[in-house]
Amino acid sequence: KQWYQRRVRGALGCLLHELCALKPAFNASNLVSLCYKIVRGSYDSLPEEYSNLVKMLVEKSLQKTPELRPSATAILNLAEVKEQLSQYITDKETERQSAHPTKRRSEGGGDGAKRASRGPIRPHVVNI
Repeated sequence: KQWYQRRVRGALGCLLHELCALKPAFNASNLVSLCYKIVRGSYDSLPEEYSNLVKMLVEKSLQKTPELRPSATAILNLAEVKEQLSQYITDKETERQSAHPTKRRSEGGGDGAKRASRGPIRPHVVNI
């Protein structure tokens, strides 16, 4: 299980790199060259427009030593990531409230029949 988790962490780095750079982290014309680049940990750096946080996440996720790659929990516990996620959620909540303003209902004696006539209650899901 640990072997698998370390590989998934490396795959996260490859995926994040490719999403940012629009090209694979490790690219070669043949399998031997590809393996050599992976073993050496040789990949192009990300474009300058990406934040130091994103660059650091790619760098840590692509470390040659699998045990040093951060887990998803470790990434989510980074102060910078928590701050970005909090801001994202706040922004999305604000957008949702602006798009669908809620009507204020009077306190007390709610009518269950009215609730049923509006359809099922759907939980709010934040896509990150």
